[in-house]
Amino acid sequence: MRLERRVHYILLPFIVVIFLAGGLTSYGVLKERRYVQYEQLLRRDINSMHNEIGLELRSMKSYLSEILNSNEFVRFSIERDSQYQAFTLGAAAYGMIDRTVKGTNVVSIYLTDQQGRILLSRDDSGPFDEPALPEQLSGFTESALKFFNDSTKFDDLGLFFKPNPETFHYVLARSFSPRRLQHDVFGQAKSDYMVAMIIVNIESFNHYKYELIGDLGTDLQFSFDPVISNKPYAPQEVTMQVNDDSAIVATINTDYYTASVKVPESSIVKSLQDSKAHIIFFVVVASLISYVLLWLAIRQVIVKPINELASRVKQTDELDGSELKMMDGDDEVSELNNAYFQLLGSIQQIASFDSLTGLANRRSFEIWLERHLARQAQQQNKVALLFIDLDKFKWVNDHYGHAVGDRLLREFGARLREITRTSDMTAFVSHESIARLAGDEFAVVLSDVQGPEAACAVATRVIKLFESGFWVDGITHDVQASIGIAMMPEDGHDASTLLKHADVAMYQAKANGRNRYEFFTKEIAESIRQRDMIEVLLKDALSDKTFELAYMPIVDLDNGDIVGCEALLRCPSLQQQGIGPDVFIPIAESTGLIKKIDLRVIEQAFVDYLQLKSRGFEGYVAVNISAVELRNEKFVGQLCELLAHYRVPAHKIHLELTETRLISPDQDAVAVLEDLQQLGFQLVLDDFGTGYTAFNQLMHYPVSGLKIDRSFIGYCDNPQKVKMVEIILALANVYELNVVAEGVETQEQAAYLAEQGCQYGQGYLFSKPIPFDDFCQKLEPGKLAAG
Repeated sequence: MRLERRVHYILLPFIVVIFLAGGLTSYGVLKERRYVQYEQLLRRDINSMHNEIGLELRSMKSYLSEILNSNEFVRFSIERDSQYQAFTLGAAAYGMIDRTVKGTNVVSIYLTDQQGRILLSRDDSGPFDEPALPEQLSGFTESALKFFNDSTKFDDLGLFFKPNPETFHYVLARSFSPRRLQHDVFGQAKSDYMVAMIIVNIESFNHYKYELIGDLGTDLQFSFDPVISNKPYAPQEVTMQVNDDSAIVATINTDYYTASVKVPESSIVKSLQDSKAHIIFFVVVASLISYVLLWLAIRQVIVKPINELASRVKQTDELDGSELKMMDGDDEVSELNNAYFQLLGSIQQIASFDSLTGLANRRSFEIWLERHLARQAQQQNKVALLFIDLDKFKWVNDHYGHAVGDRLLREFGARLREITRTSDMTAFVSHESIARLAGDEFAVVLSDVQGPEAACAVATRVIKLFESGFWVDGITHDVQASIGIAMMPEDGHDASTLLKHADVAMYQAKANGRNRYEFFTKEIAESIRQRDMIEVLLKDALSDKTFELAYMPIVDLDNGDIVGCEALLRCPSLQQQGIGPDVFIPIAESTGLIKKIDLRVIEQAFVDYLQLKSRGFEGYVAVNISAVELRNEKFVGQLCELLAHYRVPAHKIHLELTETRLISPDQDAVAVLEDLQQLGFQLVLDDFGTGYTAFNQLMHYPVSGLKIDRSFIGYCDNPQKVKMVEIILALANVYELNVVAEGVETQEQAAYLAEQGCQYGQGYLFSKPIPFDDFCQKLEPGKLAAG
């Protein structure tokens, strides 16, 4: 991930987290302050309400005292004549009461005897209604009468109550003696007392309730529990508590009532909605502004210098460092630039030059050659490329060790530089134009040459280095050089083409006897073109599945029965151009296509065998495989998968390895062959007798049969050839191997081979390679035999 993207991914969340944490903290502080504000507001208003209620109660007691001490009420109270009391003094008493309570909060006034009988009633009932105390006060009246009766003194008793949900009343009951009121003396008989009751509307409750609702919201919850009390009304403290549900509960406990107000958390949160919106807005805006400002600062101070450094590094042309310069700054980017510049110089040396010889390596040489050819083409100069390969160098490594081989290569590189620096050179040679391409392969570029003569001169000097062997560390090694030469513009204009053509010319020099040089020619070009064409057609045949198999019968020489057949590969697209397996198989091996072709042939042979078996055929099918498969680690596993898929008995498949193409016996090759033998395949040496290591292979490879090459069968009248056949048959008898003679074309050859003990044969005497359907027709009843 690029630095800019990482900065985006880190910076924005980081800033958002910081401001979000700040916003949450601010919101928490505001919420705590709001709790404090609400607590202060509740304490203030509840205390004010309590004080206002006290004032209302004192006023009520004042009203009652004024009434009880008036002449009208005293005369009414002490009068014993009820008729006179009711009709004469009652009117005066009612008038006095009305004058006293007019404009006040007094709701009603009652005068009762000790049993609670109403003697005087001033309330809002109708004139014809029977005087009665409010139903809500029945319990209070009973308690008050009992309290006064049990008391040893005159006293007051009060209670708050609610006549309806929206109204608060307070009732005050006072015991008194009319005589005491009149004469202000003590010691009168207790039986003389009366009870006066006054009911007042207490407006402070609702006033402060609505005031709190207006201040704190409609979600407030109020509770009020009245208490009957005769104690003086005194100030009380308001207690505050925050419940588990984060609600504020303010409570005041008095001798007259217990009241509480609960402010739920939702009310507090609702009151902070505007503040919350402001905080969110601030967090978003501050985050964006801070992000933009910080990003611009980081981009200018950090990202931009790093991007400029990265751009210079990218624009650096390969390893020359042309876009990089040393910087004088003491910041990290300058240090990184300078460190990279120094590192690039070291890497350039390592990456551009061969560590053993000090010459340019293949990678740097190809880069330089591509540019060099372009410059020379613009100047219309000729260029010669010499591709040099040391012959028999592997022999030096195998016999003297790699250390000696390395010293030989180092010495040859030094001498190659010397012979290309001589004053009589007719071409320009720079230090970059000599390279070690790989192993024992070297290249020399001659610039601005007049013709092939300059290339011939250099090539001759190289070959002369090996005239008497190559002397290293007191030992003369029998090493030679094969050189291929390609010219620009005649043989190509780009590096890859010129190298390829010089390489091909070098192989032509090897084929023509080694220790010589060859120029790339039209004939060689045609060979390359044909090779490329064959490779393309082989790939197409693999992709389109157009390969075909022809089958050549293998017969018992004693009775002529068909005991098996050999599957022979055919490529119709190449066959139309007269190109057979002898040409395209080596190309397939060199390009690596042979591995896919072998699998395709074996799989088709399995399919055809199953069809032959369904027709009653009990023989075997022989399939040729490339010696390349002995180096293919996947080959055995792939054959296992094919056997499991097609359920073909492995012993009915003979795998033939061409003896002339086999590699020298080694542990890996033998292990592969032994694995194939363990699977049940029969291993056969093909074209036996034509290779240099035939008998060596016979001893080391776990084979079960061999095929005598056709070159021996065709000359049975030649004593030397005949003796070779007899020797091969004798060896096969010693090793208990089955023998098939190839190329049997006459009855005389078949008879001779049968007489010498050769079991089987194949050739044009019996049949040419034929399509699968034609081979099936040859399997006539009575001619089938097991192989």
